[in-house]
Amino acid sequence: MYLFLVLCLGIVLRLAYILKPEGLWNDEYVSWMISATPFNDGFISEIFKQCHMPLYYFYLKIFTILGNNSDIILRLSSVIPSAVAIWVMYLVGKTKNNFTAKTLAFMSALSSFLIYYSQEVRFYSLLFLFSALMLLFLLKIQIKPNKYNLAGFIISSLLVLFTHTIGFVFVFISIVYLILIIKPDRIYCYIFAGLFILAAPFVIYIFLHTGHSQWWGAFSYRTIVFMLTDFFSPILTNNVNIPSVVLYRKGIPFALALLLPVIIAISFIIYAILKDKTLRGLFYITVLTTVVLSFAGMTSKFVFITKYNIEVLPVLMYLFAAGLSLTKPLTRYIYLLLYLGIQAGYIFTPDYPSKLPRTEGNRIPALLIAKSGIKPADKLIITYYNPDRFTKYINLNTLNVTSIDKTEVSKYISDYRKLPPVNYLIDRSFAEQKLDKLINPDQRTFILFLDSVAFFPDKDLKKIAEKQEYIDKVNPIYLEMSVLRNEILKYGKKHNLDVKSTKMGSWSLIKLGNEMEDKN
Repeated sequence: MYLFLVLCLGIVLRLAYILKPEGLWNDEYVSWMISATPFNDGFISEIFKQCHMPLYYFYLKIFTILGNNSDIILRLSSVIPSAVAIWVMYLVGKTKNNFTAKTLAFMSALSSFLIYYSQEVRFYSLLFLFSALMLLFLLKIQIKPNKYNLAGFIISSLLVLFTHTIGFVFVFISIVYLILIIKPDRIYCYIFAGLFILAAPFVIYIFLHTGHSQWWGAFSYRTIVFMLTDFFSPILTNNVNIPSVVLYRKGIPFALALLLPVIIAISFIIYAILKDKTLRGLFYITVLTTVVLSFAGMTSKFVFITKYNIEVLPVLMYLFAAGLSLTKPLTRYIYLLLYLGIQAGYIFTPDYPSKLPRTEGNRIPALLIAKSGIKPADKLIITYYNPDRFTKYINLNTLNVTSIDKTEVSKYISDYRKLPPVNYLIDRSFAEQKLDKLINPDQRTFILFLDSVAFFPDKDLKKIAEKQEYIDKVNPIYLEMSVLRNEILKYGKKHNLDVKSTKMGSWSLIKLGNEMEDKN
């Protein structure tokens, strides 16, 4: 009955606010575009253009077929494995004792991090489930190393490997640990080696044929700290980049909600490995995995953000719950109630993760365009993305559409890296010449911008351009998109065009055109 009630709670929390009025954001949209591609019309080739392994796209295709274009059905593809993972984490805890099992189930049901990604059309919920299964069979092998538990571990390891490209780091370290602990027969060593032989062609192909743009997530040591707050506090801080709300918000309640659950969790993880030597190997798996991924982040081979490290979360949660179970009853229940109370209390705040607006959602620009009054005789310029990024929510076939995606923007502003600082990142004669071909003053022109990549005003660009070291520290796409936006605004004013900007979420639609043309 306890597990049933906790499962019901977890499902309710995962279904609440699942309807996102902003629609799918970029990564989710990519998931949908690939899964919606017909098998006989490029589905496999689209998969291999991505930087992640193929299993998730086959899984999502089932929901694409069932729900067609429904965002709700697509999001349910993540709700289901997230709910199942609550039950699996309960089984993980049962390998220790009943208290650990019940604690892990409740923690999983209330986890802000797991709830947030249970509503995202990406592979993270599925990956957490597979990682939890890996942990379950790893613990079962330590108790009883029979062929059934070994088979379960091998299968779950394969599922992790074929879901996440960098999952091989966690799987490899876990297998090394397993071999050192149980010293399996040689045949099992061959089987473990076969895991990587099976996955290697896919991993090598992805790394050789897929561009790994890391411009949006430079490594910082503080991201490791924020990874822990994401895992254990109800406040998410490192979904993409650390938001300003975390760095600037003040107040004791916010600080307590952010830090106290992490302090409690870390304290009992340490207590667990000090009191129970059999748990230390699991702790080393998480540490070594984090160290390897941190090094990859430092060398710009990998973006170190919380969701990409989700494989270690089941282990950390297990160590936390096991540590609690090793204390006196009064102590364990006081700290558990405090921890869970903070998680549950945050549900009623406006910043609860499932309530957070997806400001980069692709339905937002569709609404901006639909409400703009644009006509077939006008011109629509879409920047940063290609027009196909919005076709789920709006039909652009009847409009005159041009795109300047992130790979083409430098053609319109020249190569700022070759310019002296006095030009502050722009060759004006070059830009004017290009914009003359792009914009017709006698025609209304609408330009769509993603504000989260085109946000520098001219005054900030001038400061950045003062020294090369400043330029080198800023992501190039931010500079290029900001310069393009600013030059278009100045072009409109220079040619005495009315310039109007409509903003919604992280998007802006700029209209260039005189009132006379508007009336027509």
